[in-house]
Amino acid sequence: MNFTSYPLLNKIITTQLEVFPQHYNYLEKRFRNETPQMLELLEELAAKILMISGDNLRSCCEEYKILCDILLDEEIQFRRTKRYRVTTIKEVQELVYSNNSQMQTHLRGRLLSHLWWANHFNTFHFFKEVFLPSFKSDFDLLEVGPGHGMFLSYAVSHKHCKNATAWDISKTSIAETKSTLKSLGVKQPIDFQLRDMIIKPKGKFDMIILSEVLEHLEEPHKALVALHGCLRPGGRLFLNVPTNSPTPDHIYLFRHPDEIIQVAQNAGFKIEDKRFFAVSNSSL
Repeated sequence: MNFTSYPLLNKIITTQLEVFPQHYNYLEKRFRNETPQMLELLEELAAKILMISGDNLRSCCEEYKILCDILLDEEIQFRRTKRYRVTTIKEVQELVYSNNSQMQTHLRGRLLSHLWWANHFNTFHFFKEVFLPSFKSDFDLLEVGPGHGMFLSYAVSHKHCKNATAWDISKTSIAETKSTLKSLGVKQPIDFQLRDMIIKPKGKFDMIILSEVLEHLEEPHKALVALHGCLRPGGRLFLNVPTNSPTPDHIYLFRHPDEIIQVAQNAGFKIEDKRFFAVSNSSL
């Protein structure tokens, strides 16, 4: 791999392979056919990841490797049983959300997934290039489960974003999001709330971001109904949900994209646009 024309991306790739040399073939294939346009966005994301990681880039790359080891165990279990390992939020709270070190490893490892995982990168590209530009007037924003904060940082930087709110059930996640936004120099104040989606502020938001959250819930339909009630008329939801994606904190198994479309429509949403992205080095 030769990315000398993209020095920031090259720096992260080099560091990643120093701590995870077994990943070379995977990454070489991942980037083999990437277009110049997409490489420019990868370089942009690499710049932000370097700002967020600061002097801890190597540690982030090590945490990504740990995350991959964890996910490999989950994948083996999933292939054998055809189900996720846990099925309740209580189990996930005990295993993941209340474990600060594991949450940090998960979030910081996932930060690098924007570069290494084609599905995460392509989803982000759609969010940045299609979803955000569709907002032509002032809007109030809500993100549920902002995690590492990359989506939120772009949304609050939109020229039409008036107010921003973020909900999460993990104190560690909120702390990581705040740290990300500070590193990226985001100045707009954000109302962070440690909470779930039971309370429904009727018709308060014009944009809601719900990226990789539904699979963490026992009853995703109820969550979407609640969020539908939070949108003003004409408001839009950005919904990103993985299928057949075992991790220690995924509890609701969507086996096919049609299931996600159906649950969204049953909650009252009209599907305006939809895209399906396969994991790196795989076809749909």
